[in-house]
Amino acid sequence: MLDILGNVADSDQPGPAQIVDRFSSAIPSGSYLVLNDSVVTPETVDAVQTARRGGADYHLRTPEQLAGFLDGLETVEPGVVPTPLWRPEPGSRPAALNVYCGVARRP
Repeated sequence: MLDILGNVADSDQPGPAQIVDRFSSAIPSGSYLVLNDSVVTPETVDAVQTARRGGADYHLRTPEQLAGFLDGLETVEPGVVPTPLWRPEPGSRPAALNVYCGVARRP
């Protein structure tokens, strides 16, 4: 689920948690689910406000909120982290971004 949940408001029906739950319930046991989305920072808040003035809407969340969408699944290490820091190549020095990802396995 790459950059999907930011397009869904918490008040939408179904909301982001329900969308993840429905999707994860439909995949076979042992399958993996990936979340990747922008998180709340001063820079992303400014960008979203600019986009909203142009008519686009986007819903930023905290890394903790993104991790909460994976409740009930087995989160794969290193958990929900900046996307470039999720299992980087040995010896690489990736820069952290305002985009986080997490991978979880359906038991």
